[in-house]
This record gives sequence, C-alpha cells and structure tokens, in this order.
Amino acid sequence: MTSETKHEKENLSQPAVAPDALKSSNHKGQSMIMSTYNTAGNNHELSTSSMLGQTLDEDLHVNEKRNHENFEKIHASPKVFEPRYGKRLEFHPTKIQALDQEAKENSFSRPFTVSIEGNIGSGKSTFLKHFAALPNVATYQEPLGKWTDVGGYNLLGKLYEDPKRWSFLFQSYVQLTRLHIHLQNDANSSVKLIERSLHNNRYCFVESGHDSGDLHSSEYDVLCEYFDFLKENLDLGIDLIVYLQSTPEVVHQRMQKRGRSEEAGVPLAYLQKLHHYYERWLIHGVPCQPPAPVLVINADPDLVTVTRNFNLHQSIILGQEPLRCASRSDEKENLDPSLGKSKKNISDTNSPQNDKKKLEQSLTERS
Repeated sequence: MTSETKHEKENLSQPAVAPDALKSSNHKGQSMIMSTYNTAGNNHELSTSSMLGQTLDEDLHVNEKRNHENFEKIHASPKVFEPRYGKRLEFHPTKIQALDQEAKENSFSRPFTVSIEGNIGSGKSTFLKHFAALPNVATYQEPLGKWTDVGGYNLLGKLYEDPKRWSFLFQSYVQLTRLHIHLQNDANSSVKLIERSLHNNRYCFVESGHDSGDLHSSEYDVLCEYFDFLKENLDLGIDLIVYLQSTPEVVHQRMQKRGRSEEAGVPLAYLQKLHHYYERWLIHGVPCQPPAPVLVINADPDLVTVTRNFNLHQSIILGQEPLRCASRSDEKENLDPSLGKSKKNISDTNSPQNDKKKLEQSLTERS
C-alpha cells in the first residue's frame, strides 16, 4: 500500500459534517466546515473538526437563548399592529385575557330578553316607548334610519318599489343590523325589549319572500344558512315573545295616517300576507315552534285600551312572573282556511273582553 493510498483512508475515517449542521451554523462555523473539506493531509484537520463541534454547540446554545428571550419579550409586551389606515392598535396579553373573561361572564348574564312582534303598524314602537320609562329596562327599536340610508340609498323604499330586485340585499342587511341589536347589552338593565328579532326575520319575512318568488331559491338558501350559523355560534336567545295581534285592515289605516314616505305605496295585500306568516309561525308553529313562550295581546283597540293591556301584563313582560298558557278547556279553536288546521291561542289575552275581565279582577285584588 502506498503512502498516498494510506493517506486517503485516513481522510475517509474522519467524521463527515451533516448538511443540516451547515444550514444551522453561523458564518464563522461555515468557514470552519469548508476548511475541513478543503484541507488535505495534515494534522490541521483534527483540530478543525473538534473546534467545529464546539462552535456548533455554542451557536445552538446562543440561538436557543436568543429565541427564548424573544419569546418572553413578545408575551411581556403589548402586541402592536400598524394598520395601513386608521389608528395604531395595541393589544396586551393580559388585556386580551381580561376581555375574554368579560365576554364569558356576559354570556351568562344576558338580561331577560323580550321580542316584540307584530305586523307593520301594530303598535310595536308605542309598546317600546311605554316601557322605556321604567327603570332597569333597555329598549331597542328597529334601525329604520340605517335601512333608509345605506350609502345614500333608501333600501326600505327600494324594497317596496321592486321586491324581486331588492329583497335579498335588504334582508341580508336587516339580519346584520338585527344581529347588532341582539349582541348589545346594557349593564344597568335587567330587561331588554327589542322590536322584532332575527327569528322573526327568518321565519316571517324570508319565508314570505321565498314563497312569493321575491327571493330566488339560492338567495333563500344563503339567508337560511347565514341564520343557522349565527344561531349555532352566538347567543340569540329570547325569553318571551309579545305578539301584538292585529287585523290587516286596522294596521293599513294606521299606516295611511302616520304617512311614512316609504310606506305610502304598501298595499293591503302585503299586510295580509305578513299577517298570514305571523299567525302561521307564532300561533301554529309553522315551519317551527317559536323560540320562546308567546304572549298574545290584542292590538286592534284604541291607544288607551292597548296601553291598559300593556300595564295589565307588565309583570309577565318584565319577567317577574311566568306566562301561564291557557288550559286545553279554555283554548278557543278557530279554523284558519289558509292553513287548513285549527288555531289555538297560546295565551288567553287576544280579545278585549278577556282583557277587561282580567283588569277588573286585578283592580278587585288591589282594593
């Protein structure tokens, strides 16, 4: 064996440097690695290899220490976001945890929530104004101002002018604005009264629009899927529904008297259609049962009588006592030709005669 062959074997016996080590080392380490491959046949190879191992260990230790320090800095200091437009935002980890905790606490402390349902002109705004004067009661009216001015467009007026063109856009925006109201809670109020709900939008207006052809099947599916997602992932709970039951002819006269510009061309047939869907959902439970007990109040009489009925049921409306449904022997059954089934009143409060009897009984008990 020649001395040259012997020297080649000695070179092959030296430990090879892994490619990963090449990538993870710094510039100094890379220079020393290259010297291992480029230096041939002298004792400098051995010293270089040992120095290489030591240098890599030191570099890994330094990098690990630096990463740990950076991790600590990130979690100890506010997270700063520099948006392209707007204000500089800072989020401190402890503040984020506090907000998460507050959100969890709020989810368990939702106020007694009441949805006021009824046809156009049935007296929902009057109802809310009446109870807004009471302490610990927060009222939320429908955001008509938003619906009539979306970037300068009156979506509500457009809906009445051309339902097929504007129904999907309008109902999408209505769902968004109703969602805002559902998620608003006044910390100083134990009772929350809202004018209509997301459930109403889904089971009255969206159903009506689809059945009449104003909403295409694909548009209907999108709105239904949107509602289902919100219901499954957010607290849209309602504790009581107050249904201001009225006849379409009466509310049509009220609409003409109050003279809202966007309601000027609303025909009686449209109010009759809405009345049908309200009765179908809140009285007959079609297409599904209401999400809460339903208190039915006759809204056809004059303002004095209706206000008296509000006071008569105040303790139920404010959640101070439960709604007691009429027993089967007391239920009145009326045939609804449009549905082909009997109509059962959910509460025995939908006639002026019954309201008068309860009022007299209440006055007798007080005296």
